[in-house]
Amino acid sequence: MSSPRNREESCAPRILPVCLSEGETGPVADVINAESLVIPDQFRDRDLLVVRMDGDGLAPAIRRGAYVGLDRSVKRLRSGRIYGVMAPLEGLVIKRALLDPETKTVILSDEQKKQPPYRFTPEEFQRRVVGRVAWVFQEF
Repeated sequence: MSSPRNREESCAPRILPVCLSEGETGPVADVINAESLVIPDQFRDRDLLVVRMDGDGLAPAIRRGAYVGLDRSVKRLRSGRIYGVMAPLEGLVIKRALLDPETKTVILSDEQKKQPPYRFTPEEFQRRVVGRVAWVFQEF
């Protein structure tokens, strides 16, 4: 039987820093931490990076100002899923990944088609991916 102290510790809220996705081209560790967010218990044991969206390219699915939880333990490519990826010149971006079987490339794009898509080989995608979107907190 666990002691009361262990139960209290396991029920303590998990608070994670919230990163801004804008303006950083270096490693994920260098992304700006702007604030903190309490994470629900069901996501407690995941390796998460929380990002606040500064763009609206994935709207209406993910709106500007939304908090996005990237599960860093899930990096396997699934066509149609949304990932956080370290992009050249832009830094951390959140885009939908599609596998193009003809060219054998991974295409990263947003829903609004405001920017040209990124194209990576599957190997380069694996090197650049931070994690897959596990959850989104946003206002409607």
